[in-house]
Amino acid sequence: MLAAAKKKLDAAGIRYNAQVLVGPVAETIVKHARARRCDLIYIGTRGMSEIGKALLGSTATKVLHIADTPVLLVK
Repeated sequence: MLAAAKKKLDAAGIRYNAQVLVGPVAETIVKHARARRCDLIYIGTRGMSEIGKALLGSTATKVLHIADTPVLLVK
C-alpha cells in the first residue's frame, strides 16, 4: 500500500522512513511522534464536511486535540 507514495518520494529525492504501526490510529500517531521526539505532526484531511466530522469523527481532528506536538493539517 505504501509503494506509490515511496515511488513519489524517491522521485522527488525526499528522505523518509516508512513504518507500519498497529493500534488506535490517532493515539498511535501521537504516541509515535512523542517517542520519536518529532517537532511537527503533518497530517492530511479527507475534506469531510463539518457534519461528517461531527457524526463520524476525524482522525486528523483527534490528533490535533490530543497531541502536545504542533499539528499541521493539510487538505
